[in-house]
Amino acid sequence: MAFSDGVFAVAITLLVFNVPVPAIAQSDAMSRLPDALLNTAPPLLTFAVSLFLVGFYWIRHHQLFRQVVSADQWLLWLNLVVLFLVCLLPFSSGVVGRYHSTVIAAEPHLAPPFGPYRPECLDPVGI
Repeated sequence: MAFSDGVFAVAITLLVFNVPVPAIAQSDAMSRLPDALLNTAPPLLTFAVSLFLVGFYWIRHHQLFRQVVSADQWLLWLNLVVLFLVCLLPFSSGVVGRYHSTVIAAEPHLAPPFGPYRPECLDPVGI
């Protein structure tokens, strides 16, 4: 679990690098900074949504692995695939933040949660 938690933590950390800091000369900062900060709203909103998306997957991951009695090689490989997909979220977040007005850019974030991370797969009543 520690390795998986580390991957989730790094993915969340990498998300913030998609939020640009406005590059404005110090002499123009008082007049241009408010507008420049407003222009960072789409990437900042994408960061917030992506952070909660990764957080959702992290919580589901913990809920799923809390039920595991023993892990075999197949489970470890499946976990690695899930972690690979989590690692792609900072990239897709960057695409959505930069091209927020295009439909295709939002598709990775609008896709339903993958595999066993769907809420109905973790319903203890159905187990």
